[in-house]
This record gives sequence, structure tokens and C-alpha cells, in this order.
Amino acid sequence: MTSKLMIRQILLALLANLTSLGVSSLTLFLIPRWLSVSQYNYFQLYLFYAAYLPYLHFGLADGIYLRYGGYSFAQLDHRRLAGQFWFLGGLCLTLSLGLVILTHDLLFQYLALALLLTVPKIWTSYLLQTTGKIDAYTRLTLTEKLCYAFSVLLLGLGGGLNVTRLIGLDLISRLAGLLYAGYLARTILFSRPPSWSVLRIELKENWLDGSKLMLATISGALMIGLVRWGIEKEWDLYTFGQVSLGLSMANLLTVLIQAMSMVLFPVLKRLSPEKLATWYPLLRNALMFTLVFLLVIYYPLEQFIAFWLPQYQDSLVYLALLFPLCLFESKMSLLINTYLKALRQEKVILRANLYSLAFSFLLGLYALLIVHHLTLAVLNIVIVYAFRSLYCEYQLQKSIPFVYWKDWILELGLVSLFILSNLTLNGLFALSLYLCALIIYLLCKKKDYLQSWQLYRKEYSHALH
Repeated sequence: MTSKLMIRQILLALLANLTSLGVSSLTLFLIPRWLSVSQYNYFQLYLFYAAYLPYLHFGLADGIYLRYGGYSFAQLDHRRLAGQFWFLGGLCLTLSLGLVILTHDLLFQYLALALLLTVPKIWTSYLLQTTGKIDAYTRLTLTEKLCYAFSVLLLGLGGGLNVTRLIGLDLISRLAGLLYAGYLARTILFSRPPSWSVLRIELKENWLDGSKLMLATISGALMIGLVRWGIEKEWDLYTFGQVSLGLSMANLLTVLIQAMSMVLFPVLKRLSPEKLATWYPLLRNALMFTLVFLLVIYYPLEQFIAFWLPQYQDSLVYLALLFPLCLFESKMSLLINTYLKALRQEKVILRANLYSLAFSFLLGLYALLIVHHLTLAVLNIVIVYAFRSLYCEYQLQKSIPFVYWKDWILELGLVSLFILSNLTLNGLFALSLYLCALIIYLLCKKKDYLQSWQLYRKEYSHALH
């Protein structure tokens, strides 16, 4: 991949994720103004369950992502992929009908329809990302997100928005995304599927390759999901909504940072182990420099929420606890996970997520049931994500030798200071203290940043020649 093409794909990925960021901001800052607190909390519950629907591809999409990463669209076996798509579509239809028949809860009937519209689209979007068709993926994201945003704005500004219509608009936007995804991948989806004997072998290979990554992803999602579910059961829907709002705001930055991973993975797959080792410190230093400064965004965001959404003041406490989540999650998804996938070390990701899930369960059990302490339950999320990030990076050292004990201590120190200062001091004093800590951090990292800059200039000059 040439430098110009890579830059173009990064810009396209940024456009797609900036759109997602804009729609997420709409959901966070406008919808709570238009809905009552009880209706918004119900909508948060719908989004909570809907977030787990993409994992019901049962590892088939992950298998394609791992096996065919770096391939071009033309190099793929269209017939085998068509067979997998229609098999997955039939499986989703069966699950959706079963959910409708077995439950009379309206929320789960909405989710049954969302399942049918979401999973095939997710499978297709994985296919586009795997083959480096970032322009097509960007158009797909724009279609779905803008369809949702414009329709919500029209109803919201017209005063006709309620939770039922909001969920309906979400389903319509998912349908638009599915139809456009089918159009983008039409040469594959409408190819003649192979015989069942051939398809069965392909399904098995993709499932075996993708199941570990799928289980890792699900267990990673459950690290937060278990705590949120426990809060909804042990407290009430109001508290669940307040915590969910804080968590969603903390994840806003992660949406933007994750834009790079879809571009980075196919590039890393083509690099030799020596090159992977060379580029890791450069990428890590650049990413962490960005992330520790992005935490400063918390302070104006806190003031804005207090003014714009006064009925959600309680969520500010949880936002102070959860905002550093973007640091650990961004480092994990953009850098560490991408490297581990490129090195085909999905087992490390799975192990890390399973250990973290068990850790989250034990901490959550203590916080929710034994001491019944909501702040500790929320803080559990950040602790577990920090543990997972450190564990995976420690395991990555076995394939790419590096030593980052100093960095880990500095990063954990910054995050601890950020949380404690925002819980105990007012905004101005907390900001001043964090800025002083940032200056100390930069002084400690000055030599590393200079070395990374020299390495970048050296590698870039080699790429040009």
C-alpha cells in the first residue's frame, strides 16, 4: 500500500467515524432534551441489549476478517462467501422468529427485528474492511448514520419524538444500512452458492478461526455489560440511565480513535515481524501522547453537560470515573488488538478477555451484592480495562521485544490522579493539577518522543526511496 493510498484510507475512515461521532453526540446531547427521563432510560436499555446483536454472527465474520485480511475484493471466492451470507441470513431469521414466539415483551420484539437487520450488514461491513474497501465502508456508514440523524432531527425539532418512534427510526436506519451493504457487495452476495459439502467446510474453517476472536470480543463487551446489568437489577432504571449516559460520553473519543484500526490491520498484515517490532514504539508513543491530552476534554464537557442537561447532573460523577476508559480502550483496540490479530495471536486476546471478565464478575459481585456501593461498581469498569490492557501488552512483549514498565507506571499514575482529583476537587483545581502532571509526564517521555520522531523520519525516507 502506497503512502498516498494509506493516507486516503485513513481520511475516509476518519470521515466515517466522525459521522458516527456526530450521530453519537446527537443521541447524547439532543435526545435527552426531547425525551422524558423515563423514556430516555428505556431507550438506553434498548441500546444496551442491541449492542450485543452484532456478535450473533457466531465468529463467521471474524473468521473472514482473519483469514482474508490483506486480500483484494477480486481475489476472494465469491461463491463461497455468497453461501456464507445466505446461511447466516437464514440463521438470523430463525433466531428472530424464535425470539418473537417465545417472548411477549415489546422490547425483545424490537430486538428480534434489529437482529435480522444488523447481523448480515455487520458481516458485509467486515468483508469491506478486510479487503481494504474503506471508501465503500465509509459510504455504508454515512448512509446508515445520516439516515438516522436526519430523521431524528426532523421529529425532534417538530416535537413529535417519543421512545417508540425513536426505536422505529433506529430500525429503519438499520434497514437502509442493510440494503446499501447488499448493493455494495452485490457481486458476491448474488453469486451462485457452492454445494453444501463445500460450504460446510468453509463455514467450519471460518468458525474455527473466528470463534476465538468472537469469544474474546463478547467477553470484552460483557466486562462492562455485567456491571451495567447488575446496576439495572440492584438499583433502578433511573440509575442505569445515568450511568449509561456517563459511559456513552466516555466512549465518544474511542469512536474517533478506532477509525484508524480498520486501516492499520491490513497494512500490518503485510509487514514482516522485524518491521512490526520497529513500528510499535513509534505508534505507541504517538497514540499515548494524543490520549493523555484528550483527557483534558473532560473539563469543558463537564461544564457543558451541567448547563445543557441539568436533569442528568448525577451522570457527571460517573463521567469523572469513566472518562479514562477511552485511554485504555483506544490503546487496546487501535494498537494492541491490531498487532495481536496481525500476528494471529487471537488466543492471547481471548485469554485476556476471559481473565478480565472473571475479574469483573468478582469485583462486581463484591461492589453490587456485598457492599452495595455504586461508585465502586462503576470504578470496576476502569480497573478491569486497565488490567486487560496491561496484560495484553505484557503478552505482546513475547513476540515484539520491548520494555514499557516506566510507561505503564506513568499512565496509571496519570489516570489515578485524574479520577481522584475530579472526585475530590472542583473543576479548576482538578484541571490545574492534571496539567501539572502532564508537564511532568512530557518531561519523563521527552527522550522517547525524540527517538520516535527520528525513527519516523528514517522509515519515511526509506519508504520514499
